[in-house]
Amino acid sequence: MGGFLEDIRRFFRVMDFSKSGKRVRSLFVVLALMSIVSSVLTVAQPFLYMELIDSIVGEGGGLLGFSTETIILVYGVCFLVARVIDELWKAVFTNLTLSAQRSLAEKAFDHIIRLPSSFFLGKDKHSLSEIISKARSGVHEIISVSLETIVPVVLEFFLVSLIVYMLFPGSVLAILIASVVVFVVVAIVGSEMIRPWQRGFTEENNKTHQVLGEILSSEETIKSFNVEDSFKKRYLSHMAVFENYCYKFFRWSAFIGSMQMLAIGGALIPMLFISFNFLKNDALTLGAFVMINVLTIQLIMPLRRLAYAYRQVKESAVDIEQLDKVMSIPSETQRSDDGRGEVILESPSISFDNVCFCYEEGEEPVLNDVSFTVPEGKAYAFVGASGAGKSTISKLIMRYYDVSSGNILLGGRNVEGFPRDAVRRFVGMVSQDVVLFNDTLRFNLDFGECVEDARLVSALKAVDLDGFVDALPNGVDTMVGDRGMRLSGGQRQRVGIARAILKDPKVLIFDEATSSLDMHTEKTVSENINIVSEGKTTIVIAHRLSTIINADKILVLDQGEIVSSGTHGELIESCDVYRKLYMSGGATSVDQPLQMLSD
Repeated sequence: MGGFLEDIRRFFRVMDFSKSGKRVRSLFVVLALMSIVSSVLTVAQPFLYMELIDSIVGEGGGLLGFSTETIILVYGVCFLVARVIDELWKAVFTNLTLSAQRSLAEKAFDHIIRLPSSFFLGKDKHSLSEIISKARSGVHEIISVSLETIVPVVLEFFLVSLIVYMLFPGSVLAILIASVVVFVVVAIVGSEMIRPWQRGFTEENNKTHQVLGEILSSEETIKSFNVEDSFKKRYLSHMAVFENYCYKFFRWSAFIGSMQMLAIGGALIPMLFISFNFLKNDALTLGAFVMINVLTIQLIMPLRRLAYAYRQVKESAVDIEQLDKVMSIPSETQRSDDGRGEVILESPSISFDNVCFCYEEGEEPVLNDVSFTVPEGKAYAFVGASGAGKSTISKLIMRYYDVSSGNILLGGRNVEGFPRDAVRRFVGMVSQDVVLFNDTLRFNLDFGECVEDARLVSALKAVDLDGFVDALPNGVDTMVGDRGMRLSGGQRQRVGIARAILKDPKVLIFDEATSSLDMHTEKTVSENINIVSEGKTTIVIAHRLSTIINADKILVLDQGEIVSSGTHGELIESCDVYRKLYMSGGATSVDQPLQMLSD
């Protein structure tokens, strides 16, 4: 039971109602009060029924001394008020759970989106989304359990025990309490027994749906190899495991439910005999006899809900605990190495000073003692084989990661003195894979920041997309499809460049921005890049050497180190690594180089 209460406490800690707004706290208090009133009215109805029976059969005026008509009126009012409260309770409960779920989702999103990039290495992004989704469901379950089950059951049991104590000897109350204790013990032990099977059939059900979805999304491949029967067996094998868990879970659930009913029967049958003897000896009125047995039976359903509630809390607690673990990881803004200084950038130069970096402690460094300076307004290019460390440089500048040793200077100032979000305001990056969201072109350009149409049009013209957009049925408000699949590769890249134009950063980074394009599209996009980067401090990372031939300086990386630097002509003459890259197909044509980044 201690673990059960700890799960409830963890829920309130994660939710932190003190910070979730007056609305959520007020709704929680209102709902708790409604649950208490509803429980009192639920117990009051059998009590009034006793008064009514005694009044009708002429066994005195009852404890209240009201007339029969008055008792009928009070009973009817209690019944109606209880029903109205039940309906209002549902409305307030829905309001509370939606507000609490939104509060939790907002809190989780704000934290997770600001976690360091190292946290996401090797993580399944879908599983993180699922953690939030399950925690939101857990919020609904635990609020429901707390206010719809625990509060009413505890209060109703207390009131029934009080009535039994007033009407019967202490032995009767002892029987009732012992019966409920046995019921609770059976519920807890039984729930722990069937939890593995409950978890098993839930997980296997998810796997079965996942396998079916995978099969249906790959139907052409399956048909082309004539392996329909093989995949049918695979699907049915998962179904068989799921069914096995279901059989065990429901078989044992039925057994445990039977044991719980026997525990309640252990109180109900003796109380029937005892109350009947009291009635026979005129120590109990007919109304009291009916009331005490109605109350006992009335406790059965809430107690059964309590057993179900225990299982739900344990299941929901696992999901909330997963989110709690993620929430306990310091975000970028919570880390002590996030700068707090004044944000001033007078000269947007970039310097690396003996920088070493590895993604995981103990691994071989990706960058080893790298030093260079990109002066303000100059365009520097980085080339090298795959895995040489080129893209890592851009990630370090953006402070997705921090250096293992050495320093990175922005405008002569260590980037660790800047807040991370300030660095990212100064620096704009266009990567090889421009991520587009399944939304309008407008949203994918301004991310919902409501940029003026004139600025959008100007940015689209700068990347030669204005004619294409004008031809779209809804212009910039046209949906681009999942990951921008309605656009060509070149169009997606130009959308990425247009974003950089709208951001208007002091430093531009193009990380393999043209590597996946054909030669004709690459030439067009490179010309767009040339226009956008004019006069700005620019870093170009590329493996196609034709795109960086006219950079102010080219730096050659090999196995995490800068092995040479210079112009294209100088490097062709003096650098074996550069010459091999060039001769292996890194350039399209030396006679007709793309005029990218020329002064």
